Amino acid sequence: MKRPILIVFAVLMLTACKKPPFVFHWERTGNKPLICFKDYCRKKHHRDKEQRKLVQKKVKEKEKAIARGDSTYSIKVKKRTRTYKINEATIARSKMDSIETSAGDDKKKLRKVKYINTVLGAVYFPTNSSDLDGEAFWTLDDIAAWIEEHPETIIEVSGHTDDTGSDGQNNSLSKSRVRAVGKYLIKEKGIDKHRLVPAAYGSGVPIASNDTEEGREKNRRVELKVVAE
Repeated sequence: MKRPILIVFAVLMLTACKKPPFVFHWERTGNKPLICFKDYCRKKHHRDKEQRKLVQKKVKEKEKAIARGDSTYSIKVKKRTRTYKINEATIARSKMDSIETSAGDDKKKLRKVKYINTVLGAVYFPTNSSDLDGEAFWTLDDIAAWIEEHPETIIEVSGHTDDTGSDGQNNSLSKSRVRAVGKYLIKEKGIDKHRLVPAAYGSGVPIASNDTEEGREKNRRVELKVVAE
């Protein structure tokens, strides 16, 4: 009787550990074992777990802030407190929860319109670059969590540049930026590729003046917007 009890006790101890001595590779490829004791895999598993908790916390705090009508929300990450700004279009769209449609003299029931044309967020790039940085990953993780919680939505991934360089170069660069964002969302976050609509606008849709460096920084972006639900 002692051996089964010890086995059960050992299993409980291992599952209760924040960093267990092994992980499971449920989706095995190549020569990956089912149970892995590699330190790299264990650390990656722990980071992914913590990241998922953080993203879920960010989504909840963002929704609470929108409900209150706040333009910012804060979360505590270890000893640091991070503050995030909510896009004004997101706040405005959340307030418009229904529209009234009519056919002739007969009024139809109110239809909810929650997210159409809502800009979920944007990531920004250095000049002539399509590489994602740490802040971009944070933003995309937040957006990916929202997309997963709203499986009925279709998202446009639109790439933009500043006006430095020729039209051909800018169009190519905006496409590269869209590919970088799409690749991360699909391969790293598991978003269905059929829910993402790529669009490359080059320098044709600026949101700020290209006469200043600050304006050009705002224009070097990829926006993610809800276009259907």
